[in-house]
Amino acid sequence: MSDAMRTPRLGRDRSQRLSQRQLEAVRLEDGAPRGHSFPPAPSSEVVQEAERKLVASDKSSPGDEVFSAEARAIIDPRSISFRAVKNIYEGVIRGDLVPDVELFEATRDFSEKITAGTTIEALEENDDGSRKGRVYYADEQVTFVPGEDAKVKERHDWATEDIAQYVVPALITNDKQIYLQHLDDADVGGEFQGTFVSQARAKSFRDLVAAMEAHFDDKAESAFVWLDIFSANQPELTRRDKSMPDETKKAYEEYMTAGLHRAIAKFEELVVVFDRWDIPAPLQRAWCVWEVLGAVKAGRPLRIVITPGEEEGFEKQLRTNPGEIAKTMADNNDMRKAKCHKAEDQKMIDDAVKDIEGDFTTLNMVVNDRVREWHMQMARHAVDKARQREDEEGLADILRSAGDLFFSQSSSDKALACYEEAMSNYKESLGDRRPDVAQTLHNIANVYANQGRHEEALAKYDEALSIRKEVLGDRHPFVANTLNGLASVYYSQGRYEEALAYYEEALLISKEALGDRHPSVAGMFHNIANVYKEQGRYEEALAYYEEALSIRKEALGDRHPSVANALNNIAIVYKEQGRYEEALANYEKALAYYEKALSIRKEAFGDRNPEVAVTLCDIAIVYQRQGRYEEALAYYEKALSIDKEALGDRHRDVADTLNNIIIVYKEQGRYDEALAYCEKALTISKEVLGDRHPDVSDTLNNIIIMYKEQGRYDEALAYCEEDLSISKEALGDRHPSVATRLNNIAGVYRRQGRYDEALAYDEEALSIRIEALGYRHLSVAQTLFNIANVYSQQGRYKEALAYYEENLSISKEAFRDRHPSVANTFNNMRFTRERMQASTE
Repeated sequence: MSDAMRTPRLGRDRSQRLSQRQLEAVRLEDGAPRGHSFPPAPSSEVVQEAERKLVASDKSSPGDEVFSAEARAIIDPRSISFRAVKNIYEGVIRGDLVPDVELFEATRDFSEKITAGTTIEALEENDDGSRKGRVYYADEQVTFVPGEDAKVKERHDWATEDIAQYVVPALITNDKQIYLQHLDDADVGGEFQGTFVSQARAKSFRDLVAAMEAHFDDKAESAFVWLDIFSANQPELTRRDKSMPDETKKAYEEYMTAGLHRAIAKFEELVVVFDRWDIPAPLQRAWCVWEVLGAVKAGRPLRIVITPGEEEGFEKQLRTNPGEIAKTMADNNDMRKAKCHKAEDQKMIDDAVKDIEGDFTTLNMVVNDRVREWHMQMARHAVDKARQREDEEGLADILRSAGDLFFSQSSSDKALACYEEAMSNYKESLGDRRPDVAQTLHNIANVYANQGRHEEALAKYDEALSIRKEVLGDRHPFVANTLNGLASVYYSQGRYEEALAYYEEALLISKEALGDRHPSVAGMFHNIANVYKEQGRYEEALAYYEEALSIRKEALGDRHPSVANALNNIAIVYKEQGRYEEALANYEKALAYYEKALSIRKEAFGDRNPEVAVTLCDIAIVYQRQGRYEEALAYYEKALSIDKEALGDRHRDVADTLNNIIIVYKEQGRYDEALAYCEKALTISKEVLGDRHPDVSDTLNNIIIMYKEQGRYDEALAYCEEDLSISKEALGDRHPSVATRLNNIAGVYRRQGRYDEALAYDEEALSIRIEALGYRHLSVAQTLFNIANVYSQQGRYKEALAYYEENLSISKEAFRDRHPSVANTFNNMRFTRERMQASTE
């Protein structure tokens, strides 16, 4: 029986961790952070490496001419003053520019090309009052009746596309760009001067101008921008028919491919204009994605600006459900889904992005990193606005919401600062014993638990519990939630009986308050099952998981993600039972559960969501336990790609997945590769969680095992004391994880032949495991086996056989007679007897 390698994610799903995703009953009812975790990582090594990869992918040389003479016939590298853009907008609104252009919006479908919502330019009027009209991109005219088939499109509602299609061409003569006839020399900038603006043309031109004006602020009068609708020869640029001259076609292709990226590289910055904070159209538009790629490849600053009114929408979401902000980003910012009208353009863009690394992962990761930081900036801005109002309670509300957002993005210190200020304001404006104070205390406790500061977390939960009982009564669901939080900390500390007592009290209150079949009750069953699983009480765990599954199916339907969560944990118990005769069937059943869970989560969240990554890891674990290592690695790598892209490379779930990959490499004997992943996981864990967090200890433990397997014993021991110190500090001296550390130190000493030292550590580990887990737990059997081995090596054969017998009793009870662990013990007993006999002859 080999020493155990413990990793954060292996064998448990991420909802079990209190840190980012509060245990389910707390999360459902309490206003604790919900949804997915997205940390800001503006200077992280992996994002920087992703940017370097994109820069290295640019095949153009710095000395290349940006545009050929032919390309300059359809594209002008000179910028236009923002002042002039604003004047053009105002001229359109007043009717000074293109006064004869009348636009309508179709209210019905006319053809496949001309559908409801399409802009139609009105031409002459027919005798019957109908109008002839044309659509810019369509090769057909339409006849429509104003008020019946189409409604007037007021000038202030004209889209940027309308300006490009109906205003700019009307102002162009002699195939020249707009500013050559209509702007003063002062409004024509130098080549590649100022800001390159990326935007979705289908959106309001008014909003575009307003967003840019806000971005430039007091520099608006002196700013220069490059907007393709003014700097490109629209008739030639959009012409794609057979009559296009070869030189124009070549110039077009040159501009659309390397030329555009070379141009973007010369601007001061690229600004992406988000029309909505939640579903930004530019990230759905392939050409905008192409422009963003150009900026990232060139290492140019990439800014996000937002149209008027959207900041209020973000703030409303921040106040009501901040966890959904991160989920919304994951759902809507996948640039694989970006589209453009022309199939040939779509293919060109997709092929170019995929040429970088095979898919969009790197680009998504870099852009999502910017978006996460932008969300946090908007949250800080919302707090700053609230400070300007004399409303302590209102400020406290937004501080608490900002704290929730920061917490959901793994920024624990920022979250804690917001929560503490919110609590101070609540106490000042409402008094010490109010529900809002209790909830903020509860959230502070969540942060402490996330940071591994368990005793401080328990103190805050206790304070929140006292207020809630006083204000809401002993049997309120929020009281159950705080009991659940207390239990979760005890669970993390390995104090399973205390955890069980609190979970059971929370379950009784939830049943009484919500009914026996409420989803929150299912969450309580689920958490109790987790304790039983850790105690090795697998049949009881299964019974509670099955009850949770039954309630969830009934309340939420067969395809709800919470159903998948229960299915996952049932499968984990099957794996942990390790019954030899049923092992193959159990693995297949586990796989069936996971495959169903994967289907549910992909359907609910999409292919690139962190919840999908959880299930991919669970499937990988089953393959790993079957010895199907390459299949396991393939699933882990998919999960790692999703987590890096969606959560950022410095997220603890990324470290967890790295740790699982480490185990596979270890089992394959690929120790150098395993150690490389260990170093990455250790760096992330220390950066995100701090140097003294239990997850840091987990990764140190894996490094120790790698060195031990390579025979690098002194290097292994160098990490052992730090690992043991962190575990004791974070979890207490008598936690099962401390026993694991002691066991691993003993393992190094055994390999070195230092048997007395090994025995001392093994005996301390045995004492802790019996106390924490009970005498019949498999971890106790493992330690008995290790002690027996030491006694055998020391020639203390009778003592060795006594310990082997104890190990055998527990193993048979857990595994049945034909499990490999049982056979291993029999073999060691046989060798020990033979050596004992030989020593007496």
